[in-house]
Amino acid sequence: MNSTRGRRVVAGAAMAVLLMGSGCATMIRGTEEVLSITSEPSGALAEVSDGQKGTTPCQIKLKRNQSVLIKYSKDGYEPETLSVFPTLAGSGVILGGVIDYGTGAVYSLAPNPAHVMLKPRQAQTMTSPVSVGPESPRKSLTERLDELDQLKRDGKLTDKEYKSMRQKILDES
Repeated sequence: MNSTRGRRVVAGAAMAVLLMGSGCATMIRGTEEVLSITSEPSGALAEVSDGQKGTTPCQIKLKRNQSVLIKYSKDGYEPETLSVFPTLAGSGVILGGVIDYGTGAVYSLAPNPAHVMLKPRQAQTMTSPVSVGPESPRKSLTERLDELDQLKRDGKLTDKEYKSMRQKILDES
């Protein structure tokens, strides 16, 4: 009777070792994760260091054990960069075996969602379109509006700054 019990204990221990090393998290969680990329305001170009691109809000698929940089850009806003990196997932510690560490299934990407708040680009000091000083002759209304339009096209002014300065030019004329 003892030999039967001993065999069961050995068989049970062997099964436990197989399960711990078999990659449970790999089967349950997978080796890839969908990363949500968002920004405030939305509509920013998001360029991921692995070559993927999208316009926020968007989603991309990454390996769970992959670190990436995301570069955000939008006309009228300062560019931003965010790092996304693998962190040990709680279930990975419990379920993970040697295989799970090798495949990356024990990790989750953080932060997810990858979110940034874009800051409006500061308007450059503009003396020619809106102000007149003794050091320069006054420009015509058309010249001043053309210069302002060019600054807007170059992304150096936000819509709000453009509208405000345009109104100021028109009010001065």
